[in-house]
Amino acid sequence: MIVAGMVFAAGIFTGILAGTKMVDAMSLTIVTLIPNSLGPHLPILTGITSAPFTFFMSNDAYYFGILPW
Repeated sequence: MIVAGMVFAAGIFTGILAGTKMVDAMSLTIVTLIPNSLGPHLPILTGITSAPFTFFMSNDAYYFGILPW
């Protein structure tokens, strides 16, 4: 029951963030924090930050928001 409740809560939280354009703002903030000199290391940074940030936003929003940059 606890795991199922967490899955539903995460879905609700993601839906709320997606409806308010907060996910776009979070992705843009993450991208602007990365200096140009770390550009070649973007795959490593994406891998490290994907675990915590995909708890706050959907996987699609994170990866499609970060990777095109």
